[in-house]
Amino acid sequence: MWGNPVDVEALRQEYNYLVIVVAPPKSPPNLLNNYTYRWGTETLFGTFESRGFNLEDTYLQELDHLSHLLTLLTIALCWSFRTGEWLYQYQHIALKTHGRKAKSIFSSGFDYLRRLVFNLYQIRLAKTRNNLDTRKPMISS
Repeated sequence: MWGNPVDVEALRQEYNYLVIVVAPPKSPPNLLNNYTYRWGTETLFGTFESRGFNLEDTYLQELDHLSHLLTLLTIALCWSFRTGEWLYQYQHIALKTHGRKAKSIFSSGFDYLRRLVFNLYQIRLAKTRNNLDTRKPMISS
């Protein structure tokens, strides 16, 4: 590539998608298999950053704080994914015209948990407001 030697592997997937992996010469064999590990990591960090948890918005720099946050995000990721699997047992995710799911299992679970927490907050807020409205004024004697 541009006068430099490279190793190339390609694979045609379903729906006629072509995956091409280019690596420096004398790379380990099975480039595509090795790339699947990287793709999983990229997907994980994408979820932590822009497709769910917005990790980049925290601006944390202390290693200890960042470690705690990543621990909590990992628990939330697993909880969201397991919730998505549970939901998928009862209601399948709609397919788009190209045959892939309209939402990932993680996104389905994450959205469900987010709605649940937000609704619990709204219910609690409404109850608090009702209690404040119906509370009798205290009269000191």
